[in-house]
Amino acid sequence: MQLYYSPTAVTAMLQTMNTKDIVNQTVLVVVGCSFFIFFIIATRFRQNVIAKIGIT
Repeated sequence: MQLYYSPTAVTAMLQTMNTKDIVNQTVLVVVGCSFFIFFIIATRFRQNVIAKIGIT
C-alpha cells in the first residue's frame, strides 16, 4: 500500500512537525533551567539550614 502526498501537504506536515519540535525543545529547556535553578537554591538553602543547626 503506497501513500501519495502532494508536495504542499508534505511541506505543511514537515512545518507543523518542526514547529512542534521547536516548541517541545523550548519547553524542555525552560523546564530544565527552572529545575536546575530550583535545585541550586534548594541545595544552598539546605546547607544554610544544616550550618545554622550545627548538624554536619
